[in-house]
Amino acid sequence: MFQCLHSRSRSRWAWLAIAIGALALSGCIVGSDDDAGVDETSSFVDQALALELFDGWPTPEDMYEVRSFDCAKTTDRVEATMTIVNTNDFSWGFGVEAVFYTKDGEAIPSRTDPGFWEPGEAVELSQWTRPLDDFDDPPRCELNIYHGTDLAVVSDQTKDTVYGRLGWDPENEERIDGS
Repeated sequence: MFQCLHSRSRSRWAWLAIAIGALALSGCIVGSDDDAGVDETSSFVDQALALELFDGWPTPEDMYEVRSFDCAKTTDRVEATMTIVNTNDFSWGFGVEAVFYTKDGEAIPSRTDPGFWEPGEAVELSQWTRPLDDFDDPPRCELNIYHGTDLAVVSDQTKDTVYGRLGWDPENEERIDGS
């Protein structure tokens, strides 16, 4: 099961910094072409794109299908379960966010970016939050599907396809999809 709770945007920036740092340490971030031993197909991180994706860039509905979505109280938490299908003809990264609403109307987002999904692949996810007393019975939840932050880590072989399908201009570091 995947679970990640972000209640403040500050923690999202911290997670992004940790992710980029981890990628840099693992050798996924490639510097200039002058680096010795750099393969032409090495992966790199487009940091401007990563920030856009991390802020939540909605995925067009024709790229995925929600087969199930349920929000319920269990004995120890409020849990959202869902099955999402990649309806693309291309491997794609999705960010799945369940938003839990307290009795007072506070929105508590919980997002996960579980990596790349193959065409037609269905992924079952579960996200949750606490404490139970803060929520109605049954609880109120909604589901948001975003382009996954993993799309900022691309190889030279897939970069043009990813940027084209996203609607991302790497030269000007901006969205060109109208959103």
